[in-house]
Amino acid sequence: MLALCALTPAAAGAATPAPAPAPVPEPTPTALPPDLVALEQKMAALQITSLRFTLTTKVIEQHPSREFAKLLQLFGLDSTVVGEETLSPPAANVTLGLFGQPFTFRIIGTTAYLYFRQLGPLDGGRPWIRLGPGGFGELLTVEGGSGAPKPHAAPLSAALGQPDYAQPPFTKLAATLAGATAVSELGPGLVDGGPVTRFVATLRPGQLESRTARRSRRIRRLPRLPAVHVRLPPPPPKPQLTLEVSFANSGMPVQIVLTEKLPGVTTTATVDFPAINFPLTIVAPTAAETISVAEFKALTAKQKRRRAARRKHHKSKQ
Repeated sequence: MLALCALTPAAAGAATPAPAPAPVPEPTPTALPPDLVALEQKMAALQITSLRFTLTTKVIEQHPSREFAKLLQLFGLDSTVVGEETLSPPAANVTLGLFGQPFTFRIIGTTAYLYFRQLGPLDGGRPWIRLGPGGFGELLTVEGGSGAPKPHAAPLSAALGQPDYAQPPFTKLAATLAGATAVSELGPGLVDGGPVTRFVATLRPGQLESRTARRSRRIRRLPRLPAVHVRLPPPPPKPQLTLEVSFANSGMPVQIVLTEKLPGVTTTATVDFPAINFPLTIVAPTAAETISVAEFKALTAKQKRRRAARRKHHKSKQ
């Protein structure tokens, strides 16, 4: 999004102090439907020990083109993340598609492991890569990368799975609904064959942005300068965001659908919770099955040298 600042010419003589900016009013609290208030009270009382989740993202173009279809196939804009996790102790198994390939992660506390089946035969049966503070981004620097990767600002489980409004104990979900411009009840429905009560909220522009993102978009006060007539391009249209939440009678939000609409393109992110509070134990891969990112990079470099030597040897025979 673009913010436009109007520059006025300086007055002749001594400059006059700029007026203090008007305070931004706090958004008026949304009046929530009574049924939603009752279900949120049940949601706050939930004791969740384990859960399964899926995150399905779909991009729909109003007038699809062949180039757009290739883009979807190449970058996996349509994707599904499947996972299961325990909350105490925190651990998760997560599988996601990236670049058309499935990647399986195991997260224990703040440490993540990536399962790489092809690696086992090459490294004495060690198919798990223990990721460092840079997470999956550390592996993306193996070929031609430079510089140390930045650590995750958010927990690794959030980076690999649900958005923050879809994470237990769902305090962010309640805050998002309370901060919406409008919330209405859609009535009863079914999710996975079970009865649910559905609500839809119209979100404010930028409501789901993090504080860091909002701070980075602020423009510092500019000095008083002579007027300069510049024709600026019109700002891009703001996306229309809606959040649809389906609650079971227990207060569990069994499905959350975020819809973002822009001219010609609609994106939906659907989070489903098929099961909660089932027996689940997740343990870290053993040391005999694990290598570090540094060891993986060294192995990759060694294989690259071997392939180069074989090509050189093959050319010398021709």
